[in-house]
Amino acid sequence: PMFWKPDKRTDWLAPWGTALAVIACYGTLAFVGALSLAGITVAVHEGLWAGVIALFSMLALAGIFLGWRGHRKIAPLLLGVLGAGMILWTMGLAYSRVVEIAGFIILVVAAALDWRAKRHRPWHE
Repeated sequence: PMFWKPDKRTDWLAPWGTALAVIACYGTLAFVGALSLAGITVAVHEGLWAGVIALFSMLALAGIFLGWRGHRKIAPLLLGVLGAGMILWTMGLAYSRVVEIAGFIILVVAAALDWRAKRHRPWHE
């Protein structure tokens, strides 16, 4: 038996964590770029920025894991681990724009598949 039963209160973790990770990465980049065009220079602490992106990616992965506990569909979890891992790799070890973008795309797909599986689980009401 499951010692913890997922419910609607945790359904938001994967999609919101994913959205916040994407916004933290590309939204910050767009905001700083727009300010730059307006002649305003802003210094962004890259370590803190990467840490926030990594934190939100891990929040998304936690939400996917919690969803998996209920629906037991392995594809969202495996894709979530791959996508978050790629993001963490680029944020902390060896930056690559291609790996970063691929990681975000995979994480978005994982969160979408998890969301779909949550909508079709028998215990969801």
